[in-house]
Amino acid sequence: MITKEEFEKLAGIELIEEEGKLVCDGSLDLEGRKDITELPDNLKVLGYLDLCGSGVTKLPKGLEVEKWLCISLTEIEELLEDTKFGGSLYVNEMKKPFSFPKVVKVNCYFECKNTTIKRIPEELYVKNNCYFSGSTFDKLPNVMELGSCLLFNNTPITELPEGLKEIYGNLGVYNTKVTKLPDNLVVYEGLNLNNTLIEELPEGLIVGDELYLSETNLRDYSNLHKVCSEFRVSKEKYEEIKDNLGEHNASYWGNVVNITFKPNYKGAYLFENEIGRYIDADNIFAKIVERKGNVYHIDTYGDGEITYLVTDGEGHWSHGRTLDYAKDDLLFKISERNKDDYKGLTLESELSFEDAIMCYRVITGACLFGTMGFIDNRLGENKKDSYTISEIMKLTEGEYGNGVFKEFFMNTNC
Repeated sequence: MITKEEFEKLAGIELIEEEGKLVCDGSLDLEGRKDITELPDNLKVLGYLDLCGSGVTKLPKGLEVEKWLCISLTEIEELLEDTKFGGSLYVNEMKKPFSFPKVVKVNCYFECKNTTIKRIPEELYVKNNCYFSGSTFDKLPNVMELGSCLLFNNTPITELPEGLKEIYGNLGVYNTKVTKLPDNLVVYEGLNLNNTLIEELPEGLIVGDELYLSETNLRDYSNLHKVCSEFRVSKEKYEEIKDNLGEHNASYWGNVVNITFKPNYKGAYLFENEIGRYIDADNIFAKIVERKGNVYHIDTYGDGEITYLVTDGEGHWSHGRTLDYAKDDLLFKISERNKDDYKGLTLESELSFEDAIMCYRVITGACLFGTMGFIDNRLGENKKDSYTISEIMKLTEGEYGNGVFKEFFMNTNC
């Protein structure tokens, strides 16, 4: 077993002995370090631990990592029961068959791609994305609870666990031998079934974004408008099925056709199954928790946090984290705004805080929900009473519409 002194010399760090632990006060980046083949027992890392491509062949007893742990591209063969980590877990392209404990809980991202899994977790809890793409295993976890996306593409699966009911991101099972999906499955974003053996969609399937069906031959396409707002198939397949589809528009991208159905509910899409009612409006998909007239209480991420969706009943929809935000956004959308009102402004022109928000939204088309999220996250309590156009450009760097905003005023001031 490697000693504290030997490891410190190899890694070029100093460990602190504290309550029976060897503490690394910060992150430990050992990526590609083939000269390091083991870690000391009872190691505690107060940041992340990156062992990707290192020479480490076995995790030490009593390992604790406060942030993420990466053991990808190593010869490590198992995740020990007593290994603790506080963030993501990366176990990609392992050099040897890999075994997990019976229960694995991951507080952020979980990746186990292109790996031979000798023993898969019986219970897997992931608060964000979960990727098994390209891995091989003999069975699925008995229990799977996910916070976002799930990718099983290019794996040996033939079906999904019956316990899966709501996927709050994308679900990918393309390039597999999957023959069926669970009843009443709800996918909040896209569902990719390309190149699968599915011939019939299950009862109550709802897809919040696009449904991908290339190289998949369903027996019946006539009820897809009850499943999703849009889907993709090959040009040849579309020509075969187009007369059996609900009212729709089709756009061609080479040999792929994107079919968008006509909204079925006041300019939006309304879906329902045994789990609940769902709506696709104002570019968001959400579960309806409660409706009071033209006001909808919705849950967009399955976390129980309520936001608001409102409509004028004539095809205009807006959402916000509070009812007032949603209503203000709706008034903005149904009122007449003109970009020309801002053509006389220069980069040094000054706008009040409220007028700056209005100017940015009129020119970029950004929604109030996203704009207020930016204000809270980026500005916080440092908001000012007024801003110049130049300041707005700098503050919104990397945000939705920043390029459009810059181009508008650069062209105006040429």
